[in-house]
Amino acid sequence: MKNWMVIAGMALVSNLTSAATPMSCQAQSGKFVTPVVELYTSEGCSSCPPADAWLSKQAQRTDINANFLAFHIDYWDDIGWPDRFANPAYTQRQYARVHRKGSSQVYTPQVMIGEQTGVSWSWPDRSESFIKQANSELAIVSIALKANGNSEKWKAEVVLSSLNAVPNTQWYLAVYQDGLSSKVHAGENAGKLLRHDRVVRQWLGPYPFNKKLTMKDFNIALSNAGVMGQTGLLAVLENSSNGQVLQSLKLPLSQCKAAASK
Repeated sequence: MKNWMVIAGMALVSNLTSAATPMSCQAQSGKFVTPVVELYTSEGCSSCPPADAWLSKQAQRTDINANFLAFHIDYWDDIGWPDRFANPAYTQRQYARVHRKGSSQVYTPQVMIGEQTGVSWSWPDRSESFIKQANSELAIVSIALKANGNSEKWKAEVVLSSLNAVPNTQWYLAVYQDGLSSKVHAGENAGKLLRHDRVVRQWLGPYPFNKKLTMKDFNIALSNAGVMGQTGLLAVLENSSNGQVLQSLKLPLSQCKAAASK
């Protein structure tokens, strides 16, 4: 019994030490633009699960250069099933992006890529053409992302730089999560097990970028966003007048490694 207590105590100390080990990682954007594919979705929408599955599959591809985010909106929440990932801010973003395009057509699932607010996700060639078009454009802004922390507390640093001032721009930092699932008990998807990736859990900003250099630090708590291995950061710089993404950069926290001991 005594030996078992010693072993258990050693295991507890080991786990606590591991949890407290500082982790760090960083990423740097490339020469060309990496666009952001935004999916506006809801667990209360019966036509959304196929689009959710599509986004999950696209996000795992290595043959395309794009970042993906799933914004869960809240206007389905009062129709039988409240989506636990929904946020009124994401609904506002959907409406603002559509209105900025001069339209009023808001729906789910809705896919947006840059200035395009009505991309057909069920026709892959169309979405890929917008991605490739963005990939052909030289980025006028560079983004660097750094993250360090342990367990549930992290610090992130975002640095945006350009040779010249870039007016009419704003940027955001998203905290996203993969590997989520919900067993739906009511509404249009009652009885279904829904799976989600790239779900936006925090959407920080907008912040202006009208200089040649901008740096900002963030304190990020992951207790409400999931475990480290399923969580990532995504910095997005966009034209504030038309929604065009000028550059984006993601940093999965699964890439973070323990600092080498001296």
